[in-house]
Amino acid sequence: TIEALARHMSWGLVATPDELICWAAAGGHEVMVQHLHDIWGAKDITRAMTIAARHGHEAVVRQCHAWDARRINHRAMVQAAAGGHDVIMRLCYVWGARTVGEAMVAAARGGHENLVRLCYTWGSQQVDQAMAAATEGGHEAVVRMCYSELGARDVNRAMTTAAWYGREALVELYYDWGANNVDRAMVEAAAHGSETLVRRCHAWGARKIDQAMVAAAAGGHRA
Repeated sequence: TIEALARHMSWGLVATPDELICWAAAGGHEVMVQHLHDIWGAKDITRAMTIAARHGHEAVVRQCHAWDARRINHRAMVQAAAGGHDVIMRLCYVWGARTVGEAMVAAARGGHENLVRLCYTWGSQQVDQAMAAATEGGHEAVVRMCYSELGARDVNRAMTTAAWYGREALVELYYDWGANNVDRAMVEAAAHGSETLVRRCHAWGARKIDQAMVAAAAGGHRA
């Protein structure tokens, strides 16, 4: 089909081989990726590999690596972590990628508990950032692991993140763990219309009512 379209340039074909190979990589179409590289001269192998890693297409990732083995694709590791693709992450590590901190945060944001733990074993120390990222996605199991097993302790930052995203259960959890930035949490909750969290933070001692009111008004939250 792609060859037929190429023969009819008057139809308005404007996609470049590099753009096409990325689309093919996203879909895991190994034969098409090969064709675009060998016949059409696509050169953006790094981006194609990164996209394939995000979508979990191991064969395409291996294919791209074989064409450009000297280049270490750190982004591919991070994208594999974001997508929860254990095997591809391990491949990237074997091939020299060492963005384990960024990968840990990406895995936490996606709720991939096993990959967060894997990054920790590889030496990542970004456990506080990972806990905050897990909070964004509402992944309580990852949050608890970061705190109880990996040593995350920045509960104030995490509480603020939880309030911003309206994660009521996590706000309560961080309060139980000693978070005390209830004023900031109340303002963030007000900005995003979480009346329940605003009331709870007030009950815990938050008193920056004026700031919370401004935040609520800016967000259009009348109630």
